[in-house]
Amino acid sequence: MTVAALGCATTAEHVPIAETIDLSSFRVIGELGSGPPGKWLKGANGAVVNDTTRTAPSDSAPDAPEAPSVSLALLDGFRARDMVVEASVGFTGLGAPSVVFRVQEQDGVAVSMYAVALHRGGVNLWLMEEGRWYCLHRRELPVAPGMAHCLRVTGERDRITVGLDGGILFEVRGTSLMESGGAGICGREGQCMFYAFGAKAL
Repeated sequence: MTVAALGCATTAEHVPIAETIDLSSFRVIGELGSGPPGKWLKGANGAVVNDTTRTAPSDSAPDAPEAPSVSLALLDGFRARDMVVEASVGFTGLGAPSVVFRVQEQDGVAVSMYAVALHRGGVNLWLMEEGRWYCLHRRELPVAPGMAHCLRVTGERDRITVGLDGGILFEVRGTSLMESGGAGICGREGQCMFYAFGAKAL
């Protein structure tokens, strides 16, 4: 992947909080309904990359189709309700690199959370409640593959603001998940690369 800058750029309107990712600062957890937790690997240019190895059928369900694993990792020791979360992600044209926030977990498994996902057709805001996913907002726009993009979300009380590459894409009100929770990164639907990540309580 050719990238001009692997971190989030500083502009007059945007001061980045994302720093180079260190895997030792994260802990891997599972996602309710998604099978065993996916792994994370070290990639080129200091990237952290999700393991896209497909999950084999289990002994209890040998005829079940294979399903790609979901890789989810939370910043260790961080919890907040009101927060800013930012990541520099490498977009290959496949996959849906995401930042997650207000993550609620039980026994090492995420059961509820918000997720902001970058994909070929734009940026989506998702809510997962007890393992069920709901799309809260979809912003369609062309996302150039082969370069890094800065994905940012601010959750303050019931207001969620989503930005991309230093600009604001949309703002929504969300009252479904108002508890303090974790923040981190998620890779699904293909290879997802993360070059930098930051989370700050407000």
